[in-house]
Amino acid sequence: MKTLRWAVRALLRSPLRAALLVGVLSVSIGLALIMITVDGAFDERLEEIQSQVGTTVTVQPAGSFGGGFIFRGGFGGGAGGADGEGGPGGVGGGPDAPDAVDDAATDDEAVQATLTDDAVEAIASIEHVSSYSRTITEQYTGDDLIGGTIEPPADSPFAGRGPAGGFQVPVIVTGTDSPTALSSLGVENVEITSGRTFESDEGEASVAVIGASLAEANGLAVGDTFAVNEVDVEVVGIFVTGTQFGDNAMFLPLDTARVLFDREGEVDAITVQVDTAENVSSTAEEIRVTLGEDVADVTTQEAAFDAIS
Repeated sequence: MKTLRWAVRALLRSPLRAALLVGVLSVSIGLALIMITVDGAFDERLEEIQSQVGTTVTVQPAGSFGGGFIFRGGFGGGAGGADGEGGPGGVGGGPDAPDAVDDAATDDEAVQATLTDDAVEAIASIEHVSSYSRTITEQYTGDDLIGGTIEPPADSPFAGRGPAGGFQVPVIVTGTDSPTALSSLGVENVEITSGRTFESDEGEASVAVIGASLAEANGLAVGDTFAVNEVDVEVVGIFVTGTQFGDNAMFLPLDTARVLFDREGEVDAITVQVDTAENVSSTAEEIRVTLGEDVADVTTQEAAFDAIS
């Protein structure tokens, strides 16, 4: 009690000391509150990332990530072997594997394999799979469109060596059944700047959402049309991604793209959403077993989440 009276008396005798003490205490309390707030916000952000990114599984044909090309052929390019081994001209698969790989190639036609809707149905039946989306990717080879051009940076070894006007970027066409989450090769964070994306009920409509560079290079605006394999397609939206390749891309409804590029029933990539992050590893492993590791490459984004958590 005597110590408390002494401390109060000392503060009253020196107003400056009292003011400094109050200031120090205020700053300390303020910093503590800020740290608590930031920590709570960080935890919320981690939970958001975990729910949106950490629950994604990507399925592509075997060899896709290594850039390899293999024969198309399913769990029965020829007569199926025991234990899920593929027959002549085919590739192996798991014991429960569906006819998940397109078998349209001949023995002397080396093409990159694709998955089929059989694989999608098999994945959809797996426990903890909450949703999925499908895409196919092609390069536009028609005469109605030209790709935008890029100039190498001044400090690039290619500076000044390219053609006049820059290098022409190929036009990548992606067919997707997820029009509200447009994503493909070199295309992320799509922002619609004009028009709209296509609707879920336009699965077979001849409509397209194109990148800003592609639109500029061809003088296209919303409502204009161009030809894809002799079929007129209407521009319903224009997007930007902030990348030169991304802004030169095009999105079509999946079924429309399949018809235009003769890819009925085929899938180049399946993006699977798992119900919780805790079930990602087991679900990815079940997909590998169901389809067969020599048929599908299955990857998760858990590593990215773990790196920041």
